[in-house]
Amino acid sequence: MGKVSLILVLLLIITACKSEYGPQESIKNYINYRFSSNQTKTETLSLLTGQLYSEIEKMDDKEFEQFSNVSEIKKKKFKILTNNCGQIKCFITYIVKYEKFDKKNKSFLVDTKKVAELLYVDNEWKISDVSNIKTFYNSLEEIAP
Repeated sequence: MGKVSLILVLLLIITACKSEYGPQESIKNYINYRFSSNQTKTETLSLLTGQLYSEIEKMDDKEFEQFSNVSEIKKKKFKILTNNCGQIKCFITYIVKYEKFDKKNKSFLVDTKKVAELLYVDNEWKISDVSNIKTFYNSLEEIAP
């Protein structure tokens, strides 16, 4: 009787710890990961599917290093504006605000509005495509001609 109870408790704990992310959590996790300094190609690909997965998979090591380099940017704000989700496809419109540095000085504040397409694949939401809607650059220093 004690072994059965222990097994049931362990199964309950294991299933309770496996949280299924919805599309909004998936895009938040992706954005946070994209601004982290320890990105790997394998981990990046695990968050993606479709066209975006194919584009990243084709990158050689040097291209991925450039793609994942965040040494000159710092995320300031992330906000989901709208979402239009079905059972297997979701479109999320969001804004990301970040600082862009040049030679360790703040150069620009950047506001970018994007739309992400997410697909429900293998019991999780993955980013399939991201499109820019608009980007606004606010220079913090005088721009020389």
